[in-house]
Amino acid sequence: MSTAHRLSTAQLMEETQTFGFAESILPALAEDERFTPDSVFKPLHEEFGFTLDVAATAANARCPAFLTKADNALVSSWARQNVWCNHPWSQTPAWVEKAWREIVLGCPLIVMLMPDNRTHQRFWQTLVEPFREKVLHVEDGSVTLTTRFLPGRQHFGTPVDPQAKRRARPKHGCVLLIFRHIEPLLELVAGHREAPQLDLPFQVRT
Repeated sequence: MSTAHRLSTAQLMEETQTFGFAESILPALAEDERFTPDSVFKPLHEEFGFTLDVAATAANARCPAFLTKADNALVSSWARQNVWCNHPWSQTPAWVEKAWREIVLGCPLIVMLMPDNRTHQRFWQTLVEPFREKVLHVEDGSVTLTTRFLPGRQHFGTPVDPQAKRRARPKHGCVLLIFRHIEPLLELVAGHREAPQLDLPFQVRT
């Protein structure tokens, strides 16, 4: 994840068409740049086979293909990729909305890492809680959002301490948001055709 991806509130409102989440985004924080440790990433990569890191620098990218500040992941396409996303946590609402837009448009998989102490916040109660652990129908298949709370409290590297050797006690644990897009044929095999319609609080432009 890279601090280079942090955008101003005005940029987020304009570029992701958020419906108000960007208004409450915290100012950019120095600790927003963190390196995902192998202990977290490697088991997930073995499980999901990531092909694109959407919030990276050349120094901390976890996939051969990655997006940097110059690529601007909030407006770039994530299509046809298995996405890993350890984004700037101070701008989580805009990144969750972007994940929904991409998964509805057909991105097969997005795994997002974030703090586990945000479940009371508006973005979680609006974009996560109503949809998690459900199968929901979209125009060309169905989508699922599952949550996975990681055990313990993870230590992340920083630009000045990439290996996280300065072990300050983390203030929280982490949770994964796992978005999947299920194609129509697989949807039929899985018996999801009767799933309720996904009803997001914003429009996704095709």
